[in-house]
Amino acid sequence: MSHLAQQQVPEGYQQTEVGVIPQDWSVFELGSITQTQRPISYGIVQTGPRVSGGVKCLRVVDISNGVISRHDLITTTIEISNSYKRTQLQLNDLVIPLRGKVGEVGIVDEDLIGENLTRGVALIALKGSYNAPYVKQIISFEGSARRLENSMNGSALQEIPIATLRSFKVAIPPKTEQTAIANALSDVDALITSLEKLIAKKRAIKTAAMQQLLTGKKRLPPFDQAHTGYKKTELGEIPEDWGIRTIESISSVPMQNGLFYEPSRKGRGVRLINVGDLYKPAPIDIENLEFFDANKSEISTFRVTNGDLFFTRSSIVPSGIAYCNIYDTDDMERDVVFDSHLIRVRVDASIADARYVYLACISNLARKFLISSAKTATMTTIDQGAIKQCPVLLPSKEEQTTIATLLSDMDSELETLVIRLSKTLQLKQGMMQELLTGKTRLPLNDINVPGVDI
Repeated sequence: MSHLAQQQVPEGYQQTEVGVIPQDWSVFELGSITQTQRPISYGIVQTGPRVSGGVKCLRVVDISNGVISRHDLITTTIEISNSYKRTQLQLNDLVIPLRGKVGEVGIVDEDLIGENLTRGVALIALKGSYNAPYVKQIISFEGSARRLENSMNGSALQEIPIATLRSFKVAIPPKTEQTAIANALSDVDALITSLEKLIAKKRAIKTAAMQQLLTGKKRLPPFDQAHTGYKKTELGEIPEDWGIRTIESISSVPMQNGLFYEPSRKGRGVRLINVGDLYKPAPIDIENLEFFDANKSEISTFRVTNGDLFFTRSSIVPSGIAYCNIYDTDDMERDVVFDSHLIRVRVDASIADARYVYLACISNLARKFLISSAKTATMTTIDQGAIKQCPVLLPSKEEQTTIATLLSDMDSELETLVIRLSKTLQLKQGMMQELLTGKTRLPLNDINVPGVDI
């Protein structure tokens, strides 16, 4: 170690193989802090066919974002599981995928006691003097994950060798501080989980609301008061006062393909909407559009305006064809054009609300029609003729706007939650960087862990 490096270590800290840590922390190999009779090992090599009511086995795919999924676990016989007795799961065991998900670590709870692992997952059974949630966090830590990734071998199927995992070094504070750090990070994890569940719930509610509102199965006030019943159509039952129109019949100008994209002209000029921008959340994000050096004639011909809808003309998979997004902005001074792989639709504002038509174009009804109208060879493609005939269930303009506004409000609520989740994830990373390296020490005076001394 150089004299300069030694000078940079703060007082009360030490330089170690895993970085600068507090003097009262220690560095251990994972193998040295695990139970002697249950060393770090991978699970069952061949589980055989699934057995009804058999022993459940965790696979790599069952561990995601630090959570073990119970959905559709494979099973094996008791006899096969007993032949891998040392990887039979006990409370607070850690399980880590050996391939594909570097740094992912799950922790075993009461529901998984007695189950087992597959070949792609390793067991870390800690000794009682080590806090399992803390060790889970330190292995999941970005710096640890990076070191693990560098240790992976194999060309076709990279994985962490068991020997590498056993010799992998981690920084361990005294037991009480392990518990304090784990509790602090677990509280943030609980907030992250609750936000993820709330976002999933809100998305499900919005999807159900779209299905109900865009088919007229549910009417919003005051339109529910004038509702007189339903009529049968080729698209099923719809409200008596609704009609069925095609995209072409509610367009103010003919459909248009965009300008030819030349890579040599990118990076300067005006903003350009391309295929990748359509698969992002609506509306199209102007600030993240790439630049394209369009000339005056191209800008005049292909300039977009508020409410323009765009559809993808081709896709690698059928589900991505004719995917729709909307250009919705109050900033009409900015020049923005669109790429030739897109088709533009401009809605007649006297007939329809563009935001409502956008929602109709991503509904189940429109998606089924558009996908079935596409042609599949090497790529899945669609032309203007098919999009022109796409059906739209159309209530009055006022009801369209009411529906679009309600669903837009739901989107805004979702966006607020997603932003909050993103900030919480950033907070968690910052906390891990501070707490798992000892840069920030938690006050331990108020922590009461029976039988543990600081």
